[in-house]
Amino acid sequence: MGTTFIDRRTVREGSIICDNGFVCLRVIRSGATLELSIDTVTSDTDMTSLRYQPVSATFQVSSPEGEAMPLQFFAFDPVLVQENTRGVTLHGTLGNNPVTLTATLDPSSPWCQINCEMQLRTPVVISRFTHCWRLRPEWSDPDVHWPPRPALAQDLPGEPAAFFQVGPLFAALVADLEEGERGQLGLALNNRDKLELEYGVMAAPGQALTLQGPVRFAYALCLDDHAVPDCGFQEIVRLLGTNEALRLASVAPVSPVSGMLPALPAIPEDTLWVPFVQEGTPAEIAALVQRHFARAGEDDWQSLDAGLHWLDRLCLQQRLFASADGQPFGSVGSDPVWTDVADRMPELLLTAFRLTGHEEYAYRGIAALGALPATMAARVLGHLREAFGDIYVNPDYSETVLLTTVESFHFSMSSDTIELQIICPQRSDPLRLVLDGTQESYRLIVNGEILGRLPADTLRKGIELPI
Repeated sequence: MGTTFIDRRTVREGSIICDNGFVCLRVIRSGATLELSIDTVTSDTDMTSLRYQPVSATFQVSSPEGEAMPLQFFAFDPVLVQENTRGVTLHGTLGNNPVTLTATLDPSSPWCQINCEMQLRTPVVISRFTHCWRLRPEWSDPDVHWPPRPALAQDLPGEPAAFFQVGPLFAALVADLEEGERGQLGLALNNRDKLELEYGVMAAPGQALTLQGPVRFAYALCLDDHAVPDCGFQEIVRLLGTNEALRLASVAPVSPVSGMLPALPAIPEDTLWVPFVQEGTPAEIAALVQRHFARAGEDDWQSLDAGLHWLDRLCLQQRLFASADGQPFGSVGSDPVWTDVADRMPELLLTAFRLTGHEEYAYRGIAALGALPATMAARVLGHLREAFGDIYVNPDYSETVLLTTVESFHFSMSSDTIELQIICPQRSDPLRLVLDGTQESYRLIVNGEILGRLPADTLRKGIELPI
């Protein structure tokens, strides 16, 4: 990792603090304050930057008496991780209140973690205190941009990201909703005469917040000049998919009910959509994903990529943060237009997991199931039971998915012998196991009882367990 140290109070244009091979951090002197820049070298060796410049339009802060408070960053320190410079902390003041801004590069990606903290010693009135990252050089017409309107307070769990893409150049800002008081925060994409990503304390238009004490917020920033055109948003989906709360999601304790789900709408074979630019309704997108996955089951890898591309479009609006507005964790979308896709998301996500082995899709699928009302969840479980059972096992990769409530579950495998230890609440119907492996047969032991050697084709179709 390259590092250059200079006098912290004499900062020349282009002073590099650290470089992780994807992007580098620069601290720049601009008049009386310091600026921060995240830079990448494009394929034609030009420099492209996201630059934070603390200008008055992004910090409308005053004392209770109406006296404006200036913001100034005057010094910086490197952030050391295991004796390597991984980032930088800017030190400044808002009036006479200390402010710090810390940027830390991820060691193996174009993402950068940003943290801001203010120690407000006396009450201040804030209409806006945000970080506004502007693209340099300036572009006016991105190929893809999102969201269409600012997301404030209760809207953030459903739309925690802003991004734009110009060819292979992708930039994104993803809010860390576990850090800071969500009711004070807002996020926006500015696409008027300049491309800007903005996040921070943001009151509703015409209003202001009176704050005191520590105020903090955090977010992740990405600048990638090698993204697949129109597909950069999938980097956000992968980042959101690392939310630890996903691993804790579980299925509601309901019994499966047999019956078909409402059919998805028909869409033409020659459909050519671009996410966030021209696309169908969520239900039509789900139908497109379903069609691509059906073809991918025949080893059509191009269809698999296309299906995952559009599934990730739906995933971008899956709620993976707690919300106070009644929208449950794991639900997808909040507008009525998303209702028609809610009962199809678990199947699409679990199918993606079966086709790719990517655990994130399994976690998302269980979360989507857990977000459904009990009556709908029962119908969806009944629909899924044929393909995934109550317990789905892929022995090739030691992967298991539970679509039922159990008190304890343990899976182990040695050679061609699979052993399951299962304790579950009393139930009226037997447990169904689907075991999707590539060996010719497997020896199965359940709670110490040897069920014998069973053909893989039989296990793949599903069997009932003596529990």
